[in-house]
Amino acid sequence: MKVSRPIRGAVLAAACAAALLLLAAAPAAAASGGWTAVTSPSPANNSFSALTGVAAAAGNDIWAVGNGDTLSFAEHWNGKVWSLVTTAHTGTGDHLNSVAVASASDAWAVGWSGDNNGVRPLIEHWNGTAWSVVPSPAPGSTSPFSDVILNSVAVASATDAWAVGSDFNDRTVLIEHWDGTAWSQVAAPNPSTHDNELNGIAIVSATDAWAVGSAAFAAGDGFCNRALTEHWNGSQWTEVATPKVDAISCVVLHGVAASASGDVWAVGTAALQALTEHFDGSKWRVVPSATTGTTVLYGVTSLGTGDAWAVGDGSAASSGSTFTEQWNGGSWKAVPSPTGTGGGFLRAVTALPDSTLWTVGDQRQPGFGGTTLVLNNAAG
Repeated sequence: MKVSRPIRGAVLAAACAAALLLLAAAPAAAASGGWTAVTSPSPANNSFSALTGVAAAAGNDIWAVGNGDTLSFAEHWNGKVWSLVTTAHTGTGDHLNSVAVASASDAWAVGWSGDNNGVRPLIEHWNGTAWSVVPSPAPGSTSPFSDVILNSVAVASATDAWAVGSDFNDRTVLIEHWDGTAWSQVAAPNPSTHDNELNGIAIVSATDAWAVGSAAFAAGDGFCNRALTEHWNGSQWTEVATPKVDAISCVVLHGVAASASGDVWAVGTAALQALTEHFDGSKWRVVPSATTGTTVLYGVTSLGTGDAWAVGDGSAASSGSTFTEQWNGGSWKAVPSPTGTGGGFLRAVTALPDSTLWTVGDQRQPGFGGTTLVLNNAAG
């Protein structure tokens, strides 16, 4: 990718997808099962471009973030068209993984920036006019080479935002909180002595938030990840047990969404099959996905009890295939989505109060390239 660094967990999945993308804007496509491809630009002079996060403040105020060959970029929807917006670059390369929106003049994006000394957390803020870098606390480490990233951000208000990721130097999760003035690191459990990583964050209230990811444990001659969920009760983060999928499957949770304290969804993959888990206020349970094929779920959004959507990659082929499914209150149902002739992936999804949905990712192009991919579902 941009800077040479170890790639793990959610970053591995994103790197595999980003390894094959191109530069032209995506043409609009016909609707498929409620989903329609919407034209979105890709930065010029890049061999690949991919969108990794999306968040909405209103129907005419939606942000997406992504990455090109070496630098990140943002895109904004004004109700009619998507347009490129310059982000605040740092180091010799940077990467944005997630975006969250509080209002038209208050949005956050997180990821990492890098140079010859490694990679470190990157946090950027939109003030209604421009994106700017906001200092992120750098975890203390005994390693001279920094290897610290942020994977996801969520915002509840102008004085309450959370960002999560991992400090691979110390093999610990990384959780940071915005209080309206500054970002600060908050202690959190690390169940593994190997790698611990958080990939998704969702906020219910100031005393109720969830973070999900994975923790690596010895298995045979190597290591295998198991699901990791952590909960914020207003004063501390604690690990919450999740059900074991089976005796052998390696598990990673990539995304989480919460509509209420008793309605939380987490999605990911178990042995390269789609994994959906639900928290009902007392415990997590595995809920069968709509597919048993090779599928990795990356993003999830909830419109309330009985209505949720998950997106990801639904193909074993190297070119990928977009996949979406909807929870109808009783089961998950697959919903067709445009992929493009060269294949593609979906990385994130967001919903508006009127149930309009947006999901973003990338679509492959001939010659080992690809462009941004944006899908809209007005039916919800």
